[in-house]
Amino acid sequence: MHCFSEQEGGSLLLEYLAAELKKTYMVAFGHNYQRSFPDISKLRPAENEILLFELYRIYRSLKNNAESFDEFYYWGDMLLNDFDDIDKYLADPSKLFRNVSDLKEIDQQFGAID
Repeated sequence: MHCFSEQEGGSLLLEYLAAELKKTYMVAFGHNYQRSFPDISKLRPAENEILLFELYRIYRSLKNNAESFDEFYYWGDMLLNDFDDIDKYLADPSKLFRNVSDLKEIDQQFGAID
């Protein structure tokens, strides 16, 4: 079973298979991995609020003077979305966060551009 996060990925695979295979095959469509996952596993994705509380708990355990949950909420939610995008698009997190680090360094050197 192959899963693609985007419909385009499945289309590209079908184009490749059509060019390579000499026989006719039937392909079933109808579900993406997000809809099919609950059918093949007893695990369920956690709600975003639960993930935020867990991330905040870990953050507080690592940082002595952690800000309040209200202050954490905005960037914690952004961080969870970044993690989701990294997973969904199979991005290389070291390259992505290196870019963010470089942008922050430029901002510190030259000030925020408004």
